[in-house]
Amino acid sequence: MRIFPKLLLVFLLTSFALLLILYGLMQWGLDRGMLNYVNQRQVQSLQLVSDNLAAVYQEQNGWQAVVASSAKPRKRELNRTARRAGFNEPPRRGSLSRENRNRVNRSDRENSSRPKRNYSGIEYWRIVLRLSEQGLRYPDGIEQLRDDYAPRYQRKDRFDDHSLTLRENSPRLRPKFSLLNADKQVLIGRFTANFVKKPILSNSEIVGYVALPPTEQITDKFDLQFVEDINQQILLILAGIFIVIIIITIPLSRHFVGPITRLKHAVIQVNQGELSTRLPIVGHDELATLARNFNDLAATLEQNETSRKRWLADISHELRTPLAIVKGELEALEDGIRPLSIENISSISEEVNHLQSLINDLNELNEAEIGAMRYQKSTLNITELIRLNAERHSSLLQSQGLTLTIDIPNEKISAWGDAKRLNQLLDNLFANSAKYTDAPGQIYCRLIEKSNEFDIYIEDSKPGVSREDIAKLFEHLFRVESSRNRKTGGSGIGLALCKNIVYAHQGAISAHQAESGGLMIKITLPKNTLR
Repeated sequence: MRIFPKLLLVFLLTSFALLLILYGLMQWGLDRGMLNYVNQRQVQSLQLVSDNLAAVYQEQNGWQAVVASSAKPRKRELNRTARRAGFNEPPRRGSLSRENRNRVNRSDRENSSRPKRNYSGIEYWRIVLRLSEQGLRYPDGIEQLRDDYAPRYQRKDRFDDHSLTLRENSPRLRPKFSLLNADKQVLIGRFTANFVKKPILSNSEIVGYVALPPTEQITDKFDLQFVEDINQQILLILAGIFIVIIIITIPLSRHFVGPITRLKHAVIQVNQGELSTRLPIVGHDELATLARNFNDLAATLEQNETSRKRWLADISHELRTPLAIVKGELEALEDGIRPLSIENISSISEEVNHLQSLINDLNELNEAEIGAMRYQKSTLNITELIRLNAERHSSLLQSQGLTLTIDIPNEKISAWGDAKRLNQLLDNLFANSAKYTDAPGQIYCRLIEKSNEFDIYIEDSKPGVSREDIAKLFEHLFRVESSRNRKTGGSGIGLALCKNIVYAHQGAISAHQAESGGLMIKITLPKNTLR
């Protein structure tokens, strides 16, 4: 699968998963919020119930009339009467014999002398709940309550100002409210620790509590319909968001895949040999950095290819010239054009020696390039090594009209390196300055110590090197003298070999234009930190 559909699929799946999680969280939050709303609404209703119960408490001077609502239904009254009559299992009234019915009736008549049960407590409790449901105050709202529930309520023969009774066929009220006394003992209903309590105050004194269990599930059809409508709206909104994400993701994926596609085509072109291929750099992100690195790599490959071609041409030229001279000299001797003399043989031998020297330099440079050059490193006194090497070249430089000046500290500077290779490095640099410095001239050698490294400067006087040529000085077979006259320069391998020796010692070498008008070579090498 290509990267574009992969990226698009990842974006869409991630967005879908996030929207699904968001929908679940929103639904959970909506349910919790709705439950909290219902509970808060019920808690607010406790205040009116508490006020109405406080009014009843003050009127009746206690909870006796209200607690009467906890009495059992009439059927249980009948069963209890049957037990008092001597029946173990309370039978149905229709299944009793005449004698037993007479016993029950006689028991009821015997108990008729007792005070009749007061059912007004049931009415107080139900009236308080009905008034509270309607948002009415006790006892001011009783008349309105009687008018609203006229079909379901009827007045008793002896109706006091605040008693209402249900018809026999009316549904029995089952309120969720519970009544507690001042000691939080249950008078009506049930009570657990998670109930919400509201104190009932009478004359600023707590006389009881009205409690309400928290709602754990929405059952009201209006609340359920509201939650369902909200869920549908959330689904529609999330579906619209997902469609917008799809619309945004497609061009965004193409935007990210575009640079990668261009990079792929560019790599194919470079692989086919088109080293001049370059990528446009847009922005400053990682893709732009990748394109910049690709352009640098392509430029390096192109430069290496150019250097390789020039290397082959230079090698061919360097080898062909002495061979052509030797061949011409030999042919002249064979044809008798030149006499066979020591002088002519010496000329041929000189060309052979030059050819041998060139081959040795190439072989040594090749060993340095592939890492086959051997190094025998040890702790060196770099100050003493530079002083001895400079003294060895001073005589030759004076004979050419050049003055060598050294500026090195007297203290010992310890370095870890190969003395033979470091002397070879200094020999090449002093020889290079001797070849390209006009007499009378000056050559300066300085040694500067730093905390963990030291710098060696070798600087000569005029003539100098142009800025364009300075960047190429360490390339193979490069010479400022493009005519490759052996009298004015070498083979162009010395500085390339110097670079490899410095790199083998974990150092750095660079060329700069000197203030004296010539060339300055800077070498930085690490100090020996071993003890």
